[in-house]
Amino acid sequence: MKPSESLGRLFCVVGESLLLYLGDSSLWSHPGNEKLKESLSDLVAVNRSLLSRIASAMATIEGTPQVLEYPIRFTATHDLDVEFLSGVVASDFRARSETCSELLRLCHADDQSDALVSSLLQEVRDSTLEYAVQLEQLRRGIHLLSAAE
Repeated sequence: MKPSESLGRLFCVVGESLLLYLGDSSLWSHPGNEKLKESLSDLVAVNRSLLSRIASAMATIEGTPQVLEYPIRFTATHDLDVEFLSGVVASDFRARSETCSELLRLCHADDQSDALVSSLLQEVRDSTLEYAVQLEQLRRGIHLLSAAE
């Protein structure tokens, strides 16, 4: 897979995520735990920064990044509790981490690996998995506190 193709797919992996959709929609008006909302907000900012770096890398390799579109299925999240949504976002992170692993494998298999592209793929793979774990731990802590009350 060419570096430009890998970057294009990575741009979609990060940019068309449920997390960024929630950041662009009314996540903050969803009912639920404020600590979870704050954590999701922080992750939105981190992922926007990462998306910007991917777009910059794309610009140096092939020009303007493509226009992103969120999947229509994300519109079904508007009435959901933020605690439930955080679990869905964690699952989405795990799936995106797997996609990055597959992209890395394809890049290295074609022997067209580019150091910057590989680095970005690894960073997204590792960070999305880390974010999933963090959200899951936060959700478990909230469940424990709720049970204790």
